[in-house]
Amino acid sequence: GHLDKEAGVRRWLTYFILFAASVVVIGYLIALINIFLNGELTLKFSLKTLTVLVISGIVFSYYLYDIKRDKAEGAKNKVIAAYFYATLAIVLAVFVASFFFVESPAQARKLRQDSEVLNRLMSLAGGVDAYYRDKKALPRDLSILLQDNLYVIERNTVNPLTKKQFEYKIVDAKKYQLCADFQTSNKKTDAEQYDYYLDPQWQHDAGYQCITKVAQDDLSVKGIAPVRLEAGY
Repeated sequence: GHLDKEAGVRRWLTYFILFAASVVVIGYLIALINIFLNGELTLKFSLKTLTVLVISGIVFSYYLYDIKRDKAEGAKNKVIAAYFYATLAIVLAVFVASFFFVESPAQARKLRQDSEVLNRLMSLAGGVDAYYRDKKALPRDLSILLQDNLYVIERNTVNPLTKKQFEYKIVDAKKYQLCADFQTSNKKTDAEQYDYYLDPQWQHDAGYQCITKVAQDDLSVKGIAPVRLEAGY
């Protein structure tokens, strides 16, 4: 048997899929233009957008073809077969390409872990600066910040990977350092940009890093960029 092209269910599903494919294409095009104009376009997002646009285009054109034919045939159709094999080839190509353009699960996990380390260091820096604004002096060590959890909570003084307290070093009356080990670098490269929203002072390389900060009375003042130090410094 066959399903008449005027069948309500078939027409409703076909138009819905056409609408959904159109929304996906328009959404990704808007996002692509936005990111491009902001100067934040990355290779990963470009490839992802291209993949989505191609697959959505195939889906859209298939269902547009489907709704125009006289009936939905149960027999084999050369056009449908062509769509099937084209889609299969694209999916396989994307799967293979992902190994070359996307970081491995292990690398992605390291990036997430480093991001958590950085978030805690930022919170810790905020606590040191708040203490300085109140006392007009740097805390002598991190334990002072933990009193009554007024400036920072204990969790944010500990490296989530090593479970040890972050290193805090006083350089002079207003300058201090927060040190930690990082597994990766979050600095921008030609191929990819991580944490494009991140203030440059928090960018770091892999390895032991000390981020030098100047205690702030004015929250709008920025600190000093990270300084790479050898382990055991």
